[in-house]
Amino acid sequence: MFFLLARTSEGIRTDTTVETLAKLKLAFAKDGTITPGTASQISDGACAVVVMSAEEADELGLTPLAEIGAHGVVAGPDATLQTQASRAIQKACGVRALPPRNWT
Repeated sequence: MFFLLARTSEGIRTDTTVETLAKLKLAFAKDGTITPGTASQISDGACAVVVMSAEEADELGLTPLAEIGAHGVVAGPDATLQTQASRAIQKACGVRALPPRNWT
């Protein structure tokens, strides 16, 4: 089993200035708005999940905390990521026929 504890934040850089941000190139499109300065860092919202079968958990003497009821995978129609998470949730809920009132 692998365990890693993050002890420092990779977040706010104290040496960042308006001038250094203005020099950053656009990340995805020549007429876009996302630069390395406006995009989320890799560790933003980072988490880890251990996924295994119920049989494996039983063999290891572990008690499951949750069960995956459905999942959704989406892509496109363009390269933007802003709406993809909500579209994946909608797709997963469609698999289980869960209306929005049951999403909480």
